[in-house]
Amino acid sequence: MNSNSVLQSSQMAAKRKKSSRGGFREGAGRKRVLKGATTLSVILEASDYKAVEKLAEKRGVSFASVVREAVKAYMARQKK
Repeated sequence: MNSNSVLQSSQMAAKRKKSSRGGFREGAGRKRVLKGATTLSVILEASDYKAVEKLAEKRGVSFASVVREAVKAYMARQKK
């Protein structure tokens, strides 16, 4: 390989590195289902996790939707 082709090769590599992919773009990414929602991390016992998972599957809804429903029901009971 001569020095000219090495120079061209490194110039081509430099051009590839300047790609604009992967950065933040307005409107990019998964759209939020709930506006103003907050993400929460919870540790459950395996048996509780399996029970919620089974209920969600039976109802045809997401795991998160069952948890949200449970939290709302709990909070409603606390207000009484």
